[in-house]
Amino acid sequence: MNSAGSSTRERFLSLLLRHKAGLTIDELSEQLAISRNAVRQHLAALERDGLVAAGGVRRGVGRPSQVYLLTPLGAEQFPRQYSLLSGWILSATKALHGTEGTSLILKQIANGLAEQLAPRIAGGTLAEKAEAVADVLTELGYEAATEQGDSGPAITAINCVYHHLAAEYPEVCELDIRLIEQLTGARVEHTECMVRGGQSCRFRLLGANQESR
Repeated sequence: MNSAGSSTRERFLSLLLRHKAGLTIDELSEQLAISRNAVRQHLAALERDGLVAAGGVRRGVGRPSQVYLLTPLGAEQFPRQYSLLSGWILSATKALHGTEGTSLILKQIANGLAEQLAPRIAGGTLAEKAEAVADVLTELGYEAATEQGDSGPAITAINCVYHHLAAEYPEVCELDIRLIEQLTGARVEHTECMVRGGQSCRFRLLGANQESR
């Protein structure tokens, strides 16, 4: 999509975000200063992508008009201040509990998440578990994949979903390490880290981890 199309798409979503009750084609045409046919084309693309859905019918003078609403997925397209809030939480946690206490809390969070996700990983070889965990990490926002080395499988992510947080609070990496350990039952060696200058985050699986049993 060209930049003009992308800009119109963003304006569509922004308008619908502000108008919770939805907007009709005529209202969208007027506020966006584009034709009704252009509105229909954009709506078709947004509905196809699951970002917009037809809502109820608005009745007034003349024929009833279809209203279009932003879907929950559409609302997720807007940036949120999760990173800022997480930074405040980590700062307060570290002030109260220190570095070791913060690491312990992050590991406990990972334990809880692993307990929820465990049914998706159960069974299979270590390499198969690594594949399943990479899929989970991708769903959590990572671009993750696996590779097989002489010493066993590894999981590599070419992005870090909380890079800025980890730069200030390196304890955050404990969450990923613990989560992978709990889900695979393997010891994890964090061999490469983007925060420490690496091109990716790489986790090598080193066999059974008795603590995760």
